[in-house]
Amino acid sequence: MTVRTSVLPGVFSQLADLGAATVHESGAVAVDLDLRQIVAGSVAAGPARLVVCPSGDNRAVHEVIPRIVAGDVVVLSMPEPNAFGVIGELLVRQAKVRGAAAFIVDAGVRDTDQLRALGLPIWARHTRVLGTSKVARVAPIDSLVMGGAAIHTGDVIVADSDGVVVVSKARLNQVLESAQGRRAAEESLRVRIEQGEITFDMFGLGT
Repeated sequence: MTVRTSVLPGVFSQLADLGAATVHESGAVAVDLDLRQIVAGSVAAGPARLVVCPSGDNRAVHEVIPRIVAGDVVVLSMPEPNAFGVIGELLVRQAKVRGAAAFIVDAGVRDTDQLRALGLPIWARHTRVLGTSKVARVAPIDSLVMGGAAIHTGDVIVADSDGVVVVSKARLNQVLESAQGRRAAEESLRVRIEQGEITFDMFGLGT
């Protein structure tokens, strides 16, 4: 299987390599939703670009496309009911051309075969054929809550096969340092495991 990774600069590349689970254990907040990874094996990390659409309308997505900066992870929320195909191949293609790193969608997507062919990492709550209107004008937002996680513009999203987590931009360096330390500790454990030790003893679980 080919792992699809967006082009990631510096710290974002490091966080993507560390993985959502390790970053979560190091202080990131989980987006506690059953989000489907549309492009299997994909990973992404980057600053959040937020969009909220009213139920059944995706005009706000069209309006955010010109504001996308290369590397942005577009975080898209829609209140219930949200089982609509709020983005499809044409919108995702525009975002990819502008350099978006990924989409996180608390709603539905469609054109899934074409989305996989495009290869831009996408995590979505639903896949749905239902389309949307393009009527509602929505003011740009700086924060939202998704799956219990508060997300602000510029917070860092890390997503892979395990799920999606949010790193507060104010704690980015702290979380990265902690995650790197955690990885180093796990590498040491792997060496000991290969030598025959077991975690029951290493973690002192028998005491």
